[in-house]
Amino acid sequence: MLANEIANTYFNVPKSNFAKVYINKEYYGLFVNNEAVSDGYLQRVFGTASGSLVKPKEAFGTPLEQCLKNVFGSLVFEKQYNCIESNFDLLQGDLEIVANTAFALNNAGQY
Repeated sequence: MLANEIANTYFNVPKSNFAKVYINKEYYGLFVNNEAVSDGYLQRVFGTASGSLVKPKEAFGTPLEQCLKNVFGSLVFEKQYNCIESNFDLLQGDLEIVANTAFALNNAGQY
């Protein structure tokens, strides 16, 4: 939860809180309740549940030779489409749109 609070000062994150869990009046413990990154979250944060959504790959294989090393889904701009494809899983939408948008944003101040 602390990580969510810190991250939320910089970008949108799913909501989270603590939950005391009881089953049949028997206390099972204190759990963290995290909002799922699903249509409800996307609608609340971005105003729509459509579009492209990616997540960093959890298991990394051998990185492609031409790709940045050890970025692990960070906010580092990766110039090559195949490197984006190698480091991220597409949850919905079009990965090429994500890559083109990142390229346009990276080059916006260079004209």
